[in-house]
Amino acid sequence: MTTDKQITGLWTFVRSFRPIKPERLCTFIVAQGGVSDRGGNVRKLIGSTRSRPGLIAHRGRSLDRMAELCCEQGFIEAATERALLDAIDLDLTSEGVYRLCDLDAYQEWREWMMYYYSLDKLGLMHLQSVAQVLRALATMGPIDDEALQSQPVESQDVAEVPESVPF
Repeated sequence: MTTDKQITGLWTFVRSFRPIKPERLCTFIVAQGGVSDRGGNVRKLIGSTRSRPGLIAHRGRSLDRMAELCCEQGFIEAATERALLDAIDLDLTSEGVYRLCDLDAYQEWREWMMYYYSLDKLGLMHLQSVAQVLRALATMGPIDDEALQSQPVESQDVAEVPESVPF
């Protein structure tokens, strides 16, 4: 069983520290003006431009040039159109594609999010003080360790997280 002290310590940590989520590949591409998709390869991956606004742009960079830029930034290993298309597909269908140098930061952010969701499921994240958390815990009874264990965050859960947590 998890003790009240462990839970309040975790609650204090989650409230006092919010890691910055590293930039995903598709977000980077949009920030660079998008890609010009003359062959329709990107559109095939995303279905329509509405599903990922800004990824395809008439005045965007060519896939080859964007592949070079993404390779320079550490998103992909090879500066090829195929590598970029594969990475875009992976970014859109998984937890994301991040710069190699950002993988530790991503893992830190992901772990923080897991704890945030665990505490939120217990109804503790909206509370404003340790005293309020302790009062809430007193009404809950014993909390199983599994309730606070790191569990994989699904990409659809990540999308639901507000940009600014209310604390």
